[in-house]
Amino acid sequence: MSNRIGTAAIIIIAVIVNICCKEKKNRECLYTLDNLLKNDSPRAVVVNSTDTLTEVRDLTKDNSSGLYVFDKNKNLKLYAFLRRDSVYKYLEEYDSKGQLIKKEGSPLIEYRIWKIDNNDSLLFNVSLFALNKKYEDIKLVTNIGDTIRPVNLYKSPFYTNVKVFPFKVSKNKIAGSLIIYAQISFENLCTYKKELVYDTTYLSDDIH
Repeated sequence: MSNRIGTAAIIIIAVIVNICCKEKKNRECLYTLDNLLKNDSPRAVVVNSTDTLTEVRDLTKDNSSGLYVFDKNKNLKLYAFLRRDSVYKYLEEYDSKGQLIKKEGSPLIEYRIWKIDNNDSLLFNVSLFALNKKYEDIKLVTNIGDTIRPVNLYKSPFYTNVKVFPFKVSKNKIAGSLIIYAQISFENLCTYKKELVYDTTYLSDDIH
């Protein structure tokens, strides 16, 4: 009798685990136009609206901005980080349940020079697209010997759904180009999968 009870308990536990896992794997992850405008208005503005789609852009002072395209149901269909009007550095496309179906580029979307400190140091803000992402470990290594591991991420003052962190390098060490190698790990909050991204960026004209 006790063996039967024990076996039944194991089966019940297994079924519960399977149900939990299945719910996590298949859950909808929709991001809506209301989500964006409610959380980030007036930094996000509608630039085009028809019966079939709505386009929203970050309100910035330069040519770089995030572009969101929502479908007729006001669910996010596409995000692109634009360097100029028609040139994107990063792109994500989503299905009708909000799951990521296509990705191009790196979620490390920008190194922005924030300040030149007494002509000796360059201060950067690094921007990471953060929608449905939980960043866990970030490591930057430069060709001039710096290793940067940020502890905290902050809400971007420039872009929506973007996290930033600052770092500093010595300008005097830079002979030509500054090369930054990035290794970034994060959890996809829709699929609960861990992802690892590598990125290499060359900065030359911007730093001299």
